[in-house]
Order: sequence, then C-alpha cells, then structure tokens
Amino acid sequence: MTKEQLSKVAEEQKERLQALDEAFPVSLVAEPERSAVEQFPPIVVDGVKFGNGVYVAKTVADVQKLVDAARRDELKLRVAGSQHSVKAAVFSGDKRDMRVALDGELRLVTVISQDEAGAVVRAGAGCYLGKNPSDPTSTWSNSLNGQLEALGVALPILGGISHQTIAGFLQTSSSGGSLRHGIAEALVAIEWVDGLSHVQSFRTGSAEFYAAGVAMGLFGVITHVTFRCEPRYFVDGAEQNFEMKDSLLEKANGRYLLEDALARNDYLHLNWFAQRHVMRTMQWVGNRVQSMEPFVPYDSVLRSKWMTLLAAAVLRVGNLLTLFDPNDEPVATWIGDLLLKFVPLDEPNKFHDFWYRALPSDDQVDVDNLISLHFTEIWLPLSQLTPALDRLIPAIAAEQRMAGNFAIEFYAARESPFWMSPANGRDVFRVDVFWWKRNLGDALDFFGMYWDQLLELPGARLHWGKFLPIVGKKYGKVTFGPEFIRKAYSDHIEEWLELRTRFDPKGVFLTSHWKSVFGI
Repeated sequence: MTKEQLSKVAEEQKERLQALDEAFPVSLVAEPERSAVEQFPPIVVDGVKFGNGVYVAKTVADVQKLVDAARRDELKLRVAGSQHSVKAAVFSGDKRDMRVALDGELRLVTVISQDEAGAVVRAGAGCYLGKNPSDPTSTWSNSLNGQLEALGVALPILGGISHQTIAGFLQTSSSGGSLRHGIAEALVAIEWVDGLSHVQSFRTGSAEFYAAGVAMGLFGVITHVTFRCEPRYFVDGAEQNFEMKDSLLEKANGRYLLEDALARNDYLHLNWFAQRHVMRTMQWVGNRVQSMEPFVPYDSVLRSKWMTLLAAAVLRVGNLLTLFDPNDEPVATWIGDLLLKFVPLDEPNKFHDFWYRALPSDDQVDVDNLISLHFTEIWLPLSQLTPALDRLIPAIAAEQRMAGNFAIEFYAARESPFWMSPANGRDVFRVDVFWWKRNLGDALDFFGMYWDQLLELPGARLHWGKFLPIVGKKYGKVTFGPEFIRKAYSDHIEEWLELRTRFDPKGVFLTSHWKSVFGI
C-alpha cells in the first residue's frame, strides 16, 4: 500500500469516527428551558465532558422527579455509569434526551447484618465496584469492593476490570471467567424506579427479580441492590505464556483441553495470539484459598507506563501492517516479530493475592486511554466449545485478517437465573474479539468475520453492552435481528417483553437501538 493510499484510509477513518461522534455525542448541552426539572450540579470526569447536560440524581426522589419530567416532555432517559458499554447500548442518539448519573445516597453502602457466615449489604446502584480512574470522585474507600474488604467479606466474582457501577455490571450481564461462581448467587434484591416513577423492589425467587436483573436499563433506573456477601478469600494462581501446541488449545480424546480446565479451576481466562508467526496463548488460572500467606501480588505485564507506551506503538504498527495483506508472508513475519515480544516463554507469573486485586486482572492496564478496546462478546453453550474452536482455528489460519493486531480471549460463565442473561439456562463458553479503538479500518467488518463463523452455532448469544451485529444483516446462515433474539431467548422473552411494557408503558427508557434489536 502506497503512502497516498494509507493517507486516504486514515482520512476515511477520521470521517467515520466523526460521524459516529455526531450520532452518539459524548456530552450534551443542557436545555433547561425545555423542562422545569432541576438540573443538578454536574460531575466532571477527567478528560471527558461528562458533566454538561447530565443530571446527577442523589436520592430516589431525585430519580422520580427526572423520570416524571422525561415522561411529561416525551424524552428518553438513560443512566450513565462508567460508560464501558458501547454508546448505542447506553444512550439515546437524540441530543434532547436526558442523561442521568447517580451520586450521593445512590452510591452509599449500608450494612444490614453481619455474622460469621458473611454480611448482607444494601448498595446504591451508582457505586463503583472498584476505583474508577476516569472519575475523580471515585476512591478505593467509597468503592463497593473497598467497603466489603473492610468488613472482611467478598463478592463471588468480578469482571476483568472493576471500574463499572453496580447497575452497569448487572444490567448487561457482565461476568468474570468462572463456571463455579456467578454474581447472581450473591444477589438478594433489586430496587428501581420504573417509567411511571414508581419505586419497585423485588427479591430473589420472583419473576420480576429474574426479569429485571439483566434488562439493559429498559425496566427503569436501578437505584439499590442488596447483596449477601461471603467471607473474604484470596486467589492463588499463575499467568503463563505457552506455544499453542503446548497450551489448553490442544485436543485430547476429541475435546480441547480448555473445556476440562474451565471446569477444574475457580477462575480462568485465555488470550490467544492467533497470528501465523506468534501462535501463543497467555493463560491466567486462579483458585480460591483462605490463607493470605504467602502474599504475592498479581502484577500485569502492562502495569508499567513504558510497557503500555510500547504496546500502543506495537498496536499502531501492527494495525498499519494489516492494511497490507496479512496473509502475505513478509507482512505476517513482521507482525509476528512485533507481537512475540509481549508473549515471551518465561517462567510463570505467580500470584497469591486478595480477591479484589487478582480477579479484575486488567485494572492495572490503561484500558481507558492507550489500551482502550472495542469488542464483541459471543456466548455459546459450553457444549459448543469444541465446535467453535474447530471453526475458528482453521478459519483464522486461512484468513489472517481475522487475527488482527491483538489477542482473542476465551473464558466461561456460570449458568445465570436472569432471563435475559446470555448464560440463562446453561453454562457458557465466551469468545471476546478485540479491536483497538485507534485502529484504522472498520470494527464491524472485523467482528463480522467472527459473527459469520459463530452465530449459526446452536445457542449463540451476545453480550448486551458490547458491539452487536447489524440488524437485518446475514452472518453465515443466520440473519441478526428480533427473530434471532426471540429464538435465542425463547424460554422467557415474551414474558420479559410483557414486563418491560408493564414497567415502562410510555417507553421512557426505550431507545431506537433497543427498539430495533427487539422489534418493538
């Protein structure tokens, strides 16, 4: 590719990003004259205009007033958490609509009871799980994890990062990598303000609880969540790189070793560098222990600022190389030479660390800036692990564009009782496909190569907060859209849609994105 061609590609990418920003703006200009609702003082987040036009609700009554105004003025109302989901999943694209952040009482954690078996706590849904580095009001001491650790109790699972709010983590069915532990086992009750400004509260065992736990904000504004937390634990494990032939991506007796490893360990995730001249895995495996000794902290390879800068440089160069044909041997060799430096065959990186440090293993990585990623996450029944890898491994070998300039992550999730969780009704195997946000090219085209391979497998579903396929477009043998969703969630979706209408009859929380996905 010539310098002129590269320049043209870069210009096209710039125009595409500008169009996306206009469709889903990061900030809004407040228009108080259109509504009598009080505009609360905005939160200012470092580097992002998160404050302009965002109403900050500090009490349940504040939320009710805002919902009243949205319903009266025929506006959409959506809640901004840490904004790690794609914008279309969170916000309306209309600048007139209302964005709300939760603060004050809606971030507080209250102990209801505590004994030797653990503690029951009621937490404001706007409370971050850990410290959110993008919000200067967020600290370790006011995080949920920090306050639970001070009580000597813990959650059973965390995601790869702990920046999310409680509501955001639950509503999109986010999950860490475990077949043994799931967040649902700790949930006792969920409270929210519905589209009629009524306060709803349901406990485990009710249909409404299982419908609202994963609802993408379409039932209302989650205000409080009650957890039953277990005694704190530690995680003992190791992170190590392997040649693919020596890794969990090898087969024995017709099944990949990964399947048994997922069942055998408390927590596991595997990153596969599928580039022709890399073909290595980074395997993170951890198990619970009660003893703190010997304390060995988990340290990420990308914890260092200089390693992060180097990684960003490699991602940039690798992306530019993929604009040539990565199937060509010279290009494939250059890409391999760059990435091999990040998956050396060194001794294992062992750790014996606190639950809140070890489980969100990407907290030490600059995921909000230099290593910020888009991704799609495909959830498959665990029984489809071998068929999925049998498709992906040869497909990527034949078409190196699928390998990209980063890794593909494989991990699992425990069966969930929440009706719209992608893990509802079965344990699942998950495929995370990453796209560096600064890449030149089209993320949807890149993800589409994986959707072509995997969406037609029985039971395929997707993470609600990440990139979804284009509604109406065919991938492999299936067309993504409302019919696909209804088939994937056939056990409960009709009842879930009826409850959504019951709790939000005026569509206060229903954006055009979700209308399109569900065919409403």
